[in-house]
Amino acid sequence: MATGTINFYSKLKQWLQDGTVDLDNDTINIALLNEGYTPVHTHSTSAQLSNEVGTGGYAQQALSAVTIAATASAFVFDAANLVWTASGAAFTAYHWVMIDKTASDALLAWGLIDNSPAKVAVADGNTLTISWNANGIWKLD
Repeated sequence: MATGTINFYSKLKQWLQDGTVDLDNDTINIALLNEGYTPVHTHSTSAQLSNEVGTGGYAQQALSAVTIAATASAFVFDAANLVWTASGAAFTAYHWVMIDKTASDALLAWGLIDNSPAKVAVADGNTLTISWNANGIWKLD
């Protein structure tokens, strides 16, 4: 599934500026949540999340191949796409959430798995792929 609009939690800009979050050195995980979670911009830690997927062999995944490119006018953050394989049972997911595990489980961003919006069912043995935009996960001008 391709991701759509990326939404940022309110504290992200502060944390990028004060060094709390170091995107290319911290462990950044992606969690999958069901539709029971209501994103709120002011959420700041993973303790405020609810309805994380709990079946089908699901586990959070760390971003890999993280890159940061800076130009005179922009900052681009990118990483490899992520793939989950349902194992032992099916699972469904509605949101993805980006969490900085190094920075005390700080919440960075979230988006929908399917922009319809709809929950996505992954049958046992099938995969769910989050494909980031070819221009990067996000670009800050």
